[in-house]
Amino acid sequence: MSRPTRRSGLVLLAFIAWIGTAALACGPFFPNQLLPDADFSALAPPQANFGHETQRLVATIKPRFAAVMPTTQESPQQQSIDADLADLATALTATRTAAPDRNRLLAQYRQARVDAEAIAQAAAHTDAAHAGVVRPAIAAGPIQTPAGLPAEFADYLRGVIAFDRQDYAAARSAWSDLLALPESSRKNKSVWAAFMLGKSYMSDNPAKAAEFFAMTRTLAAAGFVDRVGLAASSLGWEAQVDLRNDKFTDAIHLYAQQKAAGDSTATQSLRIACTRCLERPQSWPSLAADPLARDIITALLVSSSNVFGDGIGDSKTIALVHGWIDAVEKTGATNIDGADRLALAAYQVNDLVLARRWADRSAAGSPVAHWVKAKLLIHDGQIDKAAVEMAAAATAFPVDEVWAPADNEEGAAYGRTIALHPRQQVQGELGLLDLQRQQYADALRLFLQSNYWADAAYVAERVLTVDELADFVKRSNDLSPIDWFGNKRDLRYLLARRLARLDRSTEALPLFPADLAKTYKDYIANLATGRNKNATPDAQAAALWKAAQIARDDGLELFGTELGPDNFIVEGMFGAMAGAEDNQKEKPYRVGKLLAPTANEIARFVASALTIDKRFHYRYQAADLAWQAAALMPDESDQTAEVLCTAGTWLKARDPAAADRFYKALCARCGKTTLGQQAIALHWFPDLPTKKA
Repeated sequence: MSRPTRRSGLVLLAFIAWIGTAALACGPFFPNQLLPDADFSALAPPQANFGHETQRLVATIKPRFAAVMPTTQESPQQQSIDADLADLATALTATRTAAPDRNRLLAQYRQARVDAEAIAQAAAHTDAAHAGVVRPAIAAGPIQTPAGLPAEFADYLRGVIAFDRQDYAAARSAWSDLLALPESSRKNKSVWAAFMLGKSYMSDNPAKAAEFFAMTRTLAAAGFVDRVGLAASSLGWEAQVDLRNDKFTDAIHLYAQQKAAGDSTATQSLRIACTRCLERPQSWPSLAADPLARDIITALLVSSSNVFGDGIGDSKTIALVHGWIDAVEKTGATNIDGADRLALAAYQVNDLVLARRWADRSAAGSPVAHWVKAKLLIHDGQIDKAAVEMAAAATAFPVDEVWAPADNEEGAAYGRTIALHPRQQVQGELGLLDLQRQQYADALRLFLQSNYWADAAYVAERVLTVDELADFVKRSNDLSPIDWFGNKRDLRYLLARRLARLDRSTEALPLFPADLAKTYKDYIANLATGRNKNATPDAQAAALWKAAQIARDDGLELFGTELGPDNFIVEGMFGAMAGAEDNQKEKPYRVGKLLAPTANEIARFVASALTIDKRFHYRYQAADLAWQAAALMPDESDQTAEVLCTAGTWLKARDPAAADRFYKALCARCGKTTLGQQAIALHWFPDLPTKKA
């Protein structure tokens, strides 16, 4: 499968999914890169995350209540039963109920709750789709309310049993009886009763339901027990009532309070509410006039690749964004806190004029506004000014700010499942600009900081000279970024291999990881002996042959290029990679025009090419060492034949022409040996005999 086709140029795709602007090939092992499609990477609109955006917007709300979410090990039903039992245990202890009676009541109460829940589950699974569902066992006969319960628990349980049997009149009667008790006798279950009364009226009397949800919060605020956070939950239930009645602003405010209280379900509720709002343009003027509703609806727009349309950049989505921004414009509000997100929404639909207008209206220091302005300047070809804005964005984004994976299917389709760090993303894009401005060391540092290892490797391996890279390593501290897949990389090791390829062994050796330093030390020691004119020919040959075998067996680890042609970055498993496709030699592979390689970068790229610019180039190096070893060895020797045959075999599959000299030498110099005779008969290399263990 070929690399995904990208459009480049002047932007590109409206409402594109922000996937870290990774240039990916098929398969799960390829690294993310900005450089191969630099125009796309620099111009693609960022896409926010709705959960993060709404959390930011509700941060100023001081919640009156706290949500109590079920743990990952328990269901909401189990959480309710456990909390109910905890309340009962507290009440029985307070009344000094004898231990045997306390244990009996707790056991009976628990069983009644479990049986009532089983009935409710069975009722919910009566349709054909759930015909095969295994349901909990239900006690035979009617569920009994244990004798001796405190009155508030007896009334509450009667209501639960009736509610789970869908006898809402009986349930309401029981809970109303509970609320009629003296306050001192209903401290534990008043909040619960009011909440359940609200739920019981949701279908047939939503206004009544809303009254009871408000009562839930009043009781909780007055000090009545609320062990499971029903007051916070009631905000969402009351918001449902408002949403059904098209009271969109009220619904959004209630859901926002619920989210501020820590209820994780509020994010999806807000998403649904905002979608409903956007479906009714007649509601936009009042929503746009309310700061919180306006900002939360805008958050949905900048976080979704399409809300109602059929795909990225569809006309429905573009019209939706324009209509919403127009509604905000008509309120007369201009210098508003959410101006930067409106600028982003406009940029996402490729309205650069509108994006610039709202970016200019944004608060000073807004990282999103700086980011949008930078991209607009790149459109205009003003790279230096764009770099200033991009640097301001990188500084303004908090170091620890994290945007979760994009809220769309496109992100998952490209395998982008890790969290996004906007500061790092901006730093990576700034690296593109610095590369264009020929500030190569700065570009390398930014790619390292943003964990764009493949792009950092390109600059380190093909743009900086080896001495510039050595100086960079000497002066830098953070040289071990984490790549896209969580692997720790080391620029020192890349430099070690680059120096080793240039035979600068003294400088290379200290930079190798400890486990490879021993192997490399063995290699250079054998190479030194092989080149020592004072050594005997036999000693030279043996050392050169040993060095050749090391170069062949450990060549990728000792000499391999991080990117093309060897692709150590993916353990040499693939051929052409983005950035070195089709063994590009004349200039770096780069789509687009705005950030195309400069003449200076191209010259550096050409100058840093390998002497043997082929994949597995170290095999050729190994073969050359073997050839030198064989030259020192006698003709018609089985050992000489083995060296020639082995070295030729290293090359024969990928480069028969390069292997041919070994075949001819094997026939000419060792024609009387077993391997030589086999080569003459086969007109090519024979299979080498298997070595005994």
